[in-house]
Amino acid sequence: MLSSARVVKTSVVWMTIVYVLCFAIVAMWPGIMGSWMMYSFHSQFEMGPTMMTGGSFFYGLIIWDVLAAFGAWLFVTLYNSFEK
Repeated sequence: MLSSARVVKTSVVWMTIVYVLCFAIVAMWPGIMGSWMMYSFHSQFEMGPTMMTGGSFFYGLIIWDVLAAFGAWLFVTLYNSFEK
């Protein structure tokens, strides 16, 4: 049986590391976001200007950490229910 608290904490830390690295890469090379979107989604999106502010960093980090926590919780819940 997996501990949901432990898995959620681990996923939030992992997502924080990934988010900080991605934010730093896009801040240093803003043009990389458009090409990454093209290759990852196999389509071109008109994203508009890249807004790199302290607020966008903070709110994006919160949003991605909440999504990671929810995904980890869902995974643990499903995993533990299949184990019975």
